[in-house]
This record gives sequence, C-alpha cells and structure tokens, in this order.
Amino acid sequence: MFRLFEEVDPDFEQQCYYTFAAFIAWFCLCTFIFYTYTTKPPNEWTVEKPRLEHMSGLRAMAAIQVVATHFILPGYSLEKNDEYHLENPIYYNAVHRAGDSSVTMVILVSGFFTHYAYSHELKTGGNVVFWARRILRVIPVYYLAHFSSCWVTAGTMDACQAKNTWGVMFFMSTWWYEYSWTTPNRMLWTICSLAWSWLLFPFMARALNYIRARMAPETYSLKMWFTGVLICSLMAHSVAIYLGATITVIPYIHMKACPIMVFLQFLCGVFTAEALLYLPKDSRLLDNYVFPIIADLTFVVGVGLWWVLPWFVKAEAFRHPEGFFVNAYMSWWAVYIFASCHGKTGIVHRIATNRLLSTLGEYSMEIYCFQYPVFTFIKNWRQSPSQYERIEFQEWTFCLAVLIVVSVLYAEIIGFPYVKWLRSFCNYYGGVAPKRPVETITLNKKTEKKQKIEDRRPDRAEIDALEPLIGV
Repeated sequence: MFRLFEEVDPDFEQQCYYTFAAFIAWFCLCTFIFYTYTTKPPNEWTVEKPRLEHMSGLRAMAAIQVVATHFILPGYSLEKNDEYHLENPIYYNAVHRAGDSSVTMVILVSGFFTHYAYSHELKTGGNVVFWARRILRVIPVYYLAHFSSCWVTAGTMDACQAKNTWGVMFFMSTWWYEYSWTTPNRMLWTICSLAWSWLLFPFMARALNYIRARMAPETYSLKMWFTGVLICSLMAHSVAIYLGATITVIPYIHMKACPIMVFLQFLCGVFTAEALLYLPKDSRLLDNYVFPIIADLTFVVGVGLWWVLPWFVKAEAFRHPEGFFVNAYMSWWAVYIFASCHGKTGIVHRIATNRLLSTLGEYSMEIYCFQYPVFTFIKNWRQSPSQYERIEFQEWTFCLAVLIVVSVLYAEIIGFPYVKWLRSFCNYYGGVAPKRPVETITLNKKTEKKQKIEDRRPDRAEIDALEPLIGV
C-alpha cells in the first residue's frame, strides 16, 4: 500500500486558485458574448429538441481516455520504505489529469441529456416511471460489471468483501469511503453516485419550472445558465480549497466520488440544457460564427491545459492527487457543451460526428463499466507484468480491442433488448403523456407581461429518440 503524505502540495496554489480563476473568467467572458448577441424573443416561443449527434462521439472519446488513465502508462517501483515512484511522472500526471477531467465531462453530459429529454415529462407527475427508465436501465450492466470483477479477483488481495457488495448493491458505497467502496471495480463509482443524481432530478426539474414562469423570457436562458453553473462551480471547488494543500490521495478520491459533488456536476449539465432549450430562437448568435469558434477554442485550450500543466508541477507524481482541480473544469465543459450544440460547423463538432465515433459512443457505458473485469482477466490469463494495474501500451491496445468487442456483444445481446423492453413497459404504464395545446402563461409577474409558449411534454417517439444519447 502507498503511504498517505501529509506534506504541503507545492502545486496547490497554482491548481486551485490561478487555474480555477482563469476558467471562471473564460466562462464569464463567453456568457457576456452570448448575451450581447441575444435579442428579444418572438411572441411564439417554441421549445425544440433536435438530436445532438456529436455528443455520442464526445462520450466515446471520453470513455477511451478514461480507460487509458486507468490502465496505461509507466509502472510503479517500490523504493524508499515502500513508497511508490514512477518512471515517467510527467507523462502520468498529464494522462491522469485528462481522465479526471473526462469523467467530469461525462457527468455533465449525463445531466444535460437527462434534462434535455425528461424535463417536460416531469412537469406533472411521472417520477416513478422516470426513476424506472433511468436507474433500472443501468442495473444489469452495473451488477454484471461488479460481480464479474468479484470473480476475476477471487483469491487475490483485491478480492471483494461482503461490505463492498452490500454497498454496491444499494448504491451506498460512495457515501463513506472507510466503510465501503465499489471495489474491486472502483470505476463503478460514477454509476453509484449518478443514481442519486437521477433520484433528485425530478425535484430540480420542478424547481426550474417554477422559476421559469416568473422570469423575463428575453434574458431567462443566459441568466439561469450563468447563475446555476457559477454557483455549482464555486460550491464544488470550495471543498478543495477547504481541504487545503495537505490533502492526500484517499480524501481526494472520496471528495471526487461523493454523490454531493457528482450532483453539483450533474446540475451544471442540467442548467446548460435549460439554457439551450430556452435560448430565444431569433437570436442572431444561432447562425453566427461565434458558436463554433468558442466551442473549438474551449475544447482545444481545455485539452491542452491538462496536457501542458503537468510539465510545470513541482511535486513528484502520485505524491499528491494530480488532477486535484478537476472541479474547475465544470464551468469549462459547460461552455463547450452549450456552444457546440449550435456550432455545427466547428472542427471538433465535425470530428465528434464521425460515424465510427458516434457508433462507439453508443457503447460508452458498457466500455466504462467492463474495463476493470476485462483488463484484469486478460492480465491474469496472460500473466502480463504490471505494477498497480498499469500495463505497456501494446498490451493496453489488445485489452482495449477485447473490451470493445465484449461491450458490443453485451449491448447487442442483452443491453439494447432490455432497454427496449423497459421503454415499452414504462410507456405502457403512462410514462409519457400526450401533447398539450399551446398555453398562455405569465412569464414576468412584475410587469404582468404575457407570452405565448408551446411548453408541452414530449410524445413517446421523442423520448425514445433522445434517450439513447443520455448514456451514463
């Protein structure tokens, strides 16, 4: 076991103050640019939900990056009183930071599409059916990934204990690290914590419906987005600042996986979807070059930072939790997701809509959940030399290919048929109501100004078309 160091992290100020401040400044600047291009909406304000194909490709890229973070890069060596050391600490820092930031993006995308697909369905009732469609959807892959991991680690130092199984089965593992974790498959923490976000989402959707009817429509979209994302980012990052520069690896992991922290990231995605849905449709920004430029610039600079910054750190890798400022990326990814949904001519958007990436993105949840049992089984079977789960790049590519095949087979044989049955079952019991006529509602009580708005609950076809994009 590695030791938990109590010394001061020399990179704490750089990561938790300067970088975070730069990200917030970029978020505020982009909000101002969006606001200057927004004009007064027309009398007819129609909420549309086009299919956002590029998100599937983004999930594929994020899933592959996370798998690389968990299983590739230089191995460890035990030296100096059983302390871990790396052969190439800078390279490890860069990819480890990338994996942490990619998981943040996946959680934001989950919140984004959950609100994008289900917000109107939950305006009046439908909570139980929503929970069934979201939580029951992941149960098979979640449990199979856990129990298969228990099987491949049986008799080893990573073997599962009873408390781990009980914690995983009831989605309690990420609440208290010292009691239980999603071991041996530690990667399941994302699903375990997201289940609590899905549980709380209906109440958040109703709160937004209440607020929306009491705000001016010409500024509601960006006001809600700016306020919501900024508050969530500050709250999440304040925890890191409170824990301070002496935080060690285990408390950092607990902080990152805590359902409360995941819910704040999930809410950033919800606020981004709310802003996109209610952005005035006559905005000059919609057909402008500003969206694709901001989307590409945000993605390239964000990715560049997680690769470049580790070259300037002062501490040895793994001595302190690299990627510590992962919550700073919440506002950054919110800008990218918001801008990319309109910036369809952007370079990153075009890459993400590649047919291969889009197809692979449909299996991203299976790839994420099955990475641990597949990699561990192959390493044990081939007796591959590895240190703390890390393997050489050539071995990693072979394991990745097997992982993709296993994920596709599971999804096509079990996963997709099960989800199709679950949809029909929920629809049969009234999960989605028919369309409602256009209503006239009071949007600003101060001036008693009324606007006509087609604010309807989507039909079954719309929900079923959007749901595959939700993923994790």
